[in-house]
Amino acid sequence: MYKIGVFGSAGGREIEKCKEFAFDVGKFVAINNGILCTGACPGLPHEAALGAKSEGGLILGFSPGMNLIDHAQNYKFPVSPYILIFTGMEKKGRNLISTRTCDAGIFMAGSWGTVNEFTFMRDEGEIKVIGLLAGSGGFVDGIIIPNLDKTYKPTKAIIIVDDYPSILVNKIFQQLAKIKPL
Repeated sequence: MYKIGVFGSAGGREIEKCKEFAFDVGKFVAINNGILCTGACPGLPHEAALGAKSEGGLILGFSPGMNLIDHAQNYKFPVSPYILIFTGMEKKGRNLISTRTCDAGIFMAGSWGTVNEFTFMRDEGEIKVIGLLAGSGGFVDGIIIPNLDKTYKPTKAIIIVDDYPSILVNKIFQQLAKIKPL
């Protein structure tokens, strides 16, 4: 089973705009028999988790907290529907663990935390498949997509851009099947 991370806005104005897209991304990951991975946070990653749950999917949540109390009370992050992995490494440390765990990542909207996750995934030595949901707003549309061809640092990442969640997820699974057959 491929592990697909969903990264994006945990708060802000993009949540309402992209809520349905995020839910659909999670649903299509589960339909394709993938394991959905998130930062176990609210917002778009949580909507994707709910979408995966609606199809009986498996959802891993990488918590920045040390334990359930830290996760739920200090970070005020949701507990369900995740299999929680407590990293105790705060948000940026958690980002590194979650991106390294994933075979692919889907990015939507977002701000600096999403850019952090994108660069971790893009710059890792291992081949990763990265999906960018165009039209989702935030830093994905404003910073990442417009600058994809302006970088001089080589990458092994395979980057796919689409504005339809089902098509983006299908393209990611097709690419994974080519480079990492199960």
